[in-house]
Amino acid sequence: MTPRAAFLCLLGASPAWLLFLHAAILRASRAFGRGASPQGAAFQAVFLGAPLAAAGAWTAYLSRLSGAALTGAAIYGLIVYACLSYFYFHLFNLGETSRRLRILIELYRGPVRAEDLERRYPPLSQVDVRLERLLGMGQIEFGEGRYRLKSRRLWLVAACVEAWRRALGFAR
Repeated sequence: MTPRAAFLCLLGASPAWLLFLHAAILRASRAFGRGASPQGAAFQAVFLGAPLAAAGAWTAYLSRLSGAALTGAAIYGLIVYACLSYFYFHLFNLGETSRRLRILIELYRGPVRAEDLERRYPPLSQVDVRLERLLGMGQIEFGEGRYRLKSRRLWLVAACVEAWRRALGFAR
């Protein structure tokens, strides 16, 4: 395999490496009694995986380049890693939080009455689940009967998505 092919394979395998790193972070946090949130651990995997991907890219291909070729290949690798990390995080998050997917899995197992689904997924419990996840991720805090923003990390992402929605003309 050529160094360039190894570089491209390494980049293409990023979601698989993120899966293994994500699983290791979750298992380690549970082993130490910390109980990290699955989304927070996915976010950590993306950031912890970046230096590993960079080291692999350097070893496989980038160390053989110099000047503009090195800069271009490094930027390309960074963009590909960022895009595949974004894909991994949101694919995982979709499976973790989507009621639609959970309902489809239940229906695959056999017919379910509408009343049973409504009992399993009441609207207020869905808000509670999301608030618990945000608390677990350290994004919000609860005190004196109120929720407050604690970290701006995900808020910034939400603000960007909201700006994007407005730019596309989606009503809120």
